[in-house]
Amino acid sequence: MIKRAFDIVASATAMVVLSPAFAAVAINNAVNGQDNIYTVDRLGRGGAPFKMYKFKTMNDDCDPQTGELLPDEDRVYKGAKWIRAAGLDELPQLWNILKGDMSFVGPRPHSPEEGEHYRAHGLERVYDHRPGLTGPWQVYAIGRRTSFEEHLTKNADYSGTLREDASLLARTPAVLVKGHDIG
Repeated sequence: MIKRAFDIVASATAMVVLSPAFAAVAINNAVNGQDNIYTVDRLGRGGAPFKMYKFKTMNDDCDPQTGELLPDEDRVYKGAKWIRAAGLDELPQLWNILKGDMSFVGPRPHSPEEGEHYRAHGLERVYDHRPGLTGPWQVYAIGRRTSFEEHLTKNADYSGTLREDASLLARTPAVLVKGHDIG
């Protein structure tokens, strides 16, 4: 109950406080002829599917010969690198938190396809918690090469205690700035 109350108050407050950042991203996207928001399918608490919101930072350009999408780095449009570097593309997830699909801290949200890997490895305990905007895997893995198995285990090992959440929240800003785990 405490965690959910925190999520509601903090996400609503953050949406108001960060409204200039929302506006800056929206203006950048409009200037570059891009949609603002896109959704991606993710699995939440209990394995329930939900639509996760993000700011769009890549176009849909394809290779003219193969028809396949170009590599991510070739599709990031003008002015979007700073959005991605600052993590501003994640801001719409505050709405997911307010709605109850996500929490500020929890396992990294994953796709239904990745969900098959959790089941195959016996790591379904990842569904005991709402996925988080930040969490153990994000704090541990940013700036490091990690295997997919490490990714799965870090997410599944999240316990959801207030102490763990406080530690992960406290470490997240430094990890984003430094680009790696700060210990």
